[in-house]
This record gives sequence, structure tokens and C-alpha cells, in this order.
Amino acid sequence: MNHLMIATALVLSLGVSARGADYPVDGKAQEKKDAKMEDVKKAVGTGAPYAMFTPGKVWLDDRGKPIESHLGGLLYEKGTYYWYGMNFDTESIKPGTVRGQIFSWMENRGVTCYSSRDLYNWKFETVSLLPTRDDPKAPLQPTHDICRPKVIKCDKTGKYVMMAQLFSIDLAVNCIVVGLADTPSGPFAYHGLLNPPDGGRDITLFKDDDGKAYLIRGYEWVKASVLSDDYLSIASTHDLQGVKGESPAIFKHEGTYYCLTSQLTGYAPNANKYSIAKQVLGPWEPKGEFCKGPEANKTFGGQTTFVLPVAGVPGAFIFLADRWNSKTEYITEHRDATHIWLPITIDAATKTIQVPWRDTWDLDVFKQK
Repeated sequence: MNHLMIATALVLSLGVSARGADYPVDGKAQEKKDAKMEDVKKAVGTGAPYAMFTPGKVWLDDRGKPIESHLGGLLYEKGTYYWYGMNFDTESIKPGTVRGQIFSWMENRGVTCYSSRDLYNWKFETVSLLPTRDDPKAPLQPTHDICRPKVIKCDKTGKYVMMAQLFSIDLAVNCIVVGLADTPSGPFAYHGLLNPPDGGRDITLFKDDDGKAYLIRGYEWVKASVLSDDYLSIASTHDLQGVKGESPAIFKHEGTYYCLTSQLTGYAPNANKYSIAKQVLGPWEPKGEFCKGPEANKTFGGQTTFVLPVAGVPGAFIFLADRWNSKTEYITEHRDATHIWLPITIDAATKTIQVPWRDTWDLDVFKQK
């Protein structure tokens, strides 16, 4: 079955219009969604304003809707944080629906952007890189998911560069999609594709203090690609010896680089680990697990997504993960996913980190150091 046939079959099975960017659903599906939304509002209120984080709980935006910004990353610009991620507000497609489909899948609903000045309360901004529904040759198809989007600013060009893994429901397409915008909130316009020999895989972007940028990919192995000066192409690629896993997240503290990764267990949670290095390209030293508390050996039911430096607070970093709430390694209902945000504790002397579980917390925790 070719990709056009796959896309057509899934569009028809999902009841999606092939003429535009609307997402009509059948009446029963909409009733189910509305009922779930009412239950959410009864449980957590309207969502605004928040004054603390509640990891693993439903988190609402300024419209009173769950924040759909999964597997993403953040950018800080002039007093405002921008949060980019996948929109999971759609019914999951069960494994085996299409030939070659191993995992639960979902329709591509673009990359969302939210903004916040305090990290607690988020305003919905835009959706970028929506699928093309009337051109079977276009790279952004309804069943080609855009996964783990990250954004960095190129100081040389003044452009905001988004990269994400682009892959098809049968995994035959597996590359990197690039988007460009003039403002951090976008919307980001499609720029092109990067095709590393070993595929897109789980990605992150990291911009170092010297302005050099890296595309980091993980799938058991972890590789770092040095980006060109405009951040739009790959200059060179290097194996990161000492780092293994997927869903890489990297940050730097007092001259030491930390890379967090997940093991390969599909949608099922596992014990995420970290490594350290004096240079991005290594060599890297494995350090082990970092979570502490209930279900620490399963990363609290989550998977590493990103590490956020808190602006203006040296040594303050937040660990971001997505909790799949999966049924098995292969099956999940994407809509059930929630966000886990927790503060990272760093021992600079031993170059070790911990992420203890907290039912609730606020940014004052960083003042207690």
C-alpha cells in the first residue's frame, strides 16, 4: 500500500475532510469528547489563574481547554515563554488499522504554540505545519505525524527555526521537517526536509552559549548533528559515545552538559537515565537513573520530553515529561496523555542530578537553594 492509499484510507476512516483544514467528527465521537471535557472542568475548574504546578494532572489553557502541547519544547524571548508541541486532541488509530502499522497512531493536527509570562498560565497562540489535504505529493500528509517539535532562534538571520521528526503511519517516511517564522509565536511556514541516513528519530535542538546549534537524535544510539550557521542544514554528524536511548533532552550547567534519555519500551514507561560531558560531542559518562519517589523506576509514568532553564534564575531547571497513560507498549489513547513538570536538583560538585516527585510545587522551590 503506497502513502497516497494510506492517507486516503485514513482520511476516509476518520471522517476528515479532504478539502480543508477543518476536523469534522461524527456525532458520537463529539458527544464523548464533550462529556470528557465537562468531567475535566468539574475536576479542575476553568484553569485560570494557576499559581502552582500539579504534575500529571490535566492542565487547562486560557480557553479552559487541556493544553495540547505534547512531546515539545520551550523558548524564552523578551519576558515570555513559548511552548511548542503536538496536538493530541483526536481519536487514536488502533494498531493494524493500516498495513505495517505497529503502534497506536493519530492524525497530524499540526504543531501548537502557547505563550506565558509566569509558566503557570498559558495562552493559546497558533497552529503550524498543518497537513496538506489536496496534494498527495506534499510532505505534510494527514497521517504523517510531526513529532517532538523544538524551536531555537538563529541570531545570524533573526529567524525562528523549528525542527521535528516527520514520519508516516507505516514508518516508511522518517525524516526531519523544518519550519521558519519571523516571530516566536509563528505560525511557522514549511521550509523543507532533512534526510539523515539513519532517519529522523526522536529529536531535540540545543543552542549553546557560543551560538552553535545542534540537532540531537536518539533511537538506542544518540547522535548530534552540528547545524549550519543559519540552522537550516546539517554540517556534520557525530556519535555520542556514552549516551543511549531515545527522547533526548540536553541542558548545560556550570560548564557541564547533561543529556537525559528514555529507554526503548514504546508507550510503556521505563527508568529514564542521564549522562554528562564537558563538550556536546563528548565523550559522555553514563550516570544512571535520576528520578526519586513513587514509581521512580518508571519515571513517574512519563517519558523525558525537554529540560527548561528558568529565565533569570541561575541553576534553575525544570524537567518536562509526557505521561502516556498507555494500555500496553504498543497501544495508547493519545488524548489521555498529561504533562509532568518537576524541578531538577543539581549537585554541581558531584555533577549529579535528581528529580524528586512532588504532588504540587511552585517556582519558590528555586529560592530554597
